[in-house]
Amino acid sequence: VVNNVFGDALYVIDSATFNTGLEDFTRDLHAGSGWTGSAYTEARAAAPLAILDVIYDGIELVLTALPAGPAPAFPPLDIHWSELNRSDFGPDGVPDPGSGALGTSFYRSGSEGGIFLLGAADSDTEEYDRHVIAHEWAHYLEDAFSRSDSIGGPHAQGDQLDMRLAFGEGWGNAFSAMLTRDAVYRDTLGPEQAHGFDLDIEGEPRLNSGWFSEGSVQEILYDIYDADPDIQRGTLVIDQVNLGFAPIFEVLRTAQRETPALTSVFPFVMAIKASEPGASAAIDALLEVHEIEPPADIWGSTESNAGHPDGGADVLPVYEVLTVNGGPKNVCSTDVYSSSLTGSSNKLGSRRYLRFTATADGKHTISATTTAAPADEHTDPDLVLHRAGRIAESSAAPTVDCTPAALAACQESFAPVLEAGLEYVLEVYEWTNTNARDDPEYPPIGRACFDVEVTQP
Repeated sequence: VVNNVFGDALYVIDSATFNTGLEDFTRDLHAGSGWTGSAYTEARAAAPLAILDVIYDGIELVLTALPAGPAPAFPPLDIHWSELNRSDFGPDGVPDPGSGALGTSFYRSGSEGGIFLLGAADSDTEEYDRHVIAHEWAHYLEDAFSRSDSIGGPHAQGDQLDMRLAFGEGWGNAFSAMLTRDAVYRDTLGPEQAHGFDLDIEGEPRLNSGWFSEGSVQEILYDIYDADPDIQRGTLVIDQVNLGFAPIFEVLRTAQRETPALTSVFPFVMAIKASEPGASAAIDALLEVHEIEPPADIWGSTESNAGHPDGGADVLPVYEVLTVNGGPKNVCSTDVYSSSLTGSSNKLGSRRYLRFTATADGKHTISATTTAAPADEHTDPDLVLHRAGRIAESSAAPTVDCTPAALAACQESFAPVLEAGLEYVLEVYEWTNTNARDDPEYPPIGRACFDVEVTQP
């Protein structure tokens, strides 16, 4: 645990010097919380150790789920905490760890990454919020042992999210309940840390259930894990699944890591049912409670829940199927799933997915050409290619020829080298529909449609 405001200095606790002599003995050290009844008036020395305590429990839980033999190494992890870490953003509207302006607690991968936790007294402190710490460590686990295609960004219960984000956040909340052995997620904040909120992973009222709901994902994952045969809220369905942590983690570190589909509830469910066939029917019953069609494949090809009544054909099927040299498929990017609280940048429908199989080794030309846009608007289509993770993208700005009167000139294309016989996923979106609704220069334009094609000489 390091202090991001003071050059990532390492937190330590030490005692006065002592001589061990020739006898064994124990020396106990006390790290005080700094709380003196109504405020933090002394050093908050216990905070980093309280954070490490959660991580220690997490490592122990994971070790119980690993097969016999040498345990894999846990990649190094810095946890950034400071009593100056607060819930406002830096000057550019993004986290600025050096000043403590984090915006929120989060996990970030990469050399400059780690877990970043709030700590500002009378605002939002996280060092004793075990669920919050466990949630962020769950994202680290995905990064270290599994795979996450989540695009991140603001989200709240009830949002209809990009399916990758829904799975990642649902997993984080479910894991926090598994680790703490407490299905009620708690986060303290406010003056004297006396306020906050709680979230029942198992029993929250269902808002916008579906494959795009973090609430649905978290409850399904926790019900697969726990031994409590609870009745699903508002139904007569009893949770009859009791698999524990090991099968869930095994799927995450194998099938979910390697799936050619994007990480979502679909490949996870297919893998957990294949590994635990005796629980298949009971898992399907849990899915149906959450208005998720029990999948027939990793692509969710039988899914019928489109969420917002105006979304419909803009989000289903979950993946359109392209054929190399088989002509274009028309897909649309929309912002109708936007939330008044968390915006539209990472919601269902802003990005569309297509899948195809490369027919030969070599370059394949992939293009998206605009066919429709709101009146007086031009578009900026962008492309991302995935194969068990992001492998290429094309996100050039529109050319001067791209105008509302010449939408066919609003085009994006690239020519990645692909391998014959492999299945790829293409992500297509209108760039403005991934921006904040209050973006002063490029707010979402709304529904824009594109002809998407893959060709190979």
